[in-house]
Amino acid sequence: VVLSEELHVGVATTDITPGTNYPVSGYYHERLSTGTSDPLEARAIVFRQGDLSAAFVVCDLITVASDLTVEVRKRVQKRTGIPSEHIVVAATHTHTGPDYTRELFSVVSGKPLPANWKDREPYAPKLIEAVADAVVNAYESAQTVKLLTGTAIQETPVAFNRRYLMKNGEYRTWIGLKDPNVVRTAGPIDPEIGILLLQDSTSSKPTALLSSHALHLDTVGGTLWSADYPFFIERTLRGSLDSNIISLFGNGCCGNINHVDPNSTTRNSAEHIGTSLGKTIAAAVPQLKEVSSPLLQVKSET
Repeated sequence: VVLSEELHVGVATTDITPGTNYPVSGYYHERLSTGTSDPLEARAIVFRQGDLSAAFVVCDLITVASDLTVEVRKRVQKRTGIPSEHIVVAATHTHTGPDYTRELFSVVSGKPLPANWKDREPYAPKLIEAVADAVVNAYESAQTVKLLTGTAIQETPVAFNRRYLMKNGEYRTWIGLKDPNVVRTAGPIDPEIGILLLQDSTSSKPTALLSSHALHLDTVGGTLWSADYPFFIERTLRGSLDSNIISLFGNGCCGNINHVDPNSTTRNSAEHIGTSLGKTIAAAVPQLKEVSSPLLQVKSET
């Protein structure tokens, strides 16, 4: 990379909401969707500097199957030239997204689906193309921007560790601290929120914001499609920063971190959590530091 080359960044979104009567992911029994609470999206950010480019696309899905990554990378590389190994396909881990993996396996393998799939509108091909389109559109819209970074601390409790060390040496989940056999929580939570803000290079208008926080996306339930609390993060940021800002959310390490306070009889809602996180992020924006002379690098480690 030549240091004199300016960094260009593009952001784009596409809709990945399935139709009704499609399996909903997240639990150990089948649920079929009955409608949409809020739309599911693929949100992509692409960085370009000189001959180097990289993409990160985060989808409102519970997980990203390797088959999906392979298909998206193949299409994006063909259409943009971004090397496939420079494309990260990620999921927010929402528990109210589609359970698409069985259909996807059928699409890539050519093996037939069970008979009960015949009345469902095909979704996996749409998903592949929509995720790829988000990256391509972000690549094509890339322009010079200001990058500002920093962190914020979520003071209002929205995340709790659900696993506990017991006096007999066992570890148990969903046991409150009031239980006389509990010694302590088995691990901490991470209250930090990582922030990357994009501003128009001329007007300094905020155009997109990438945030990351460690908290399970399992606050909605039911059979309606929902992006969970990141939907409300974006809604809050649009009310606080700019009505058109695009909010991308990357989940942190949250294996045993979820929204249920084990010492309370009420559960925090997706709206409460997302609004609270959004307010924390917005309040931190004035303290973010601009990245001067940004240098793009792409590294991978297994």
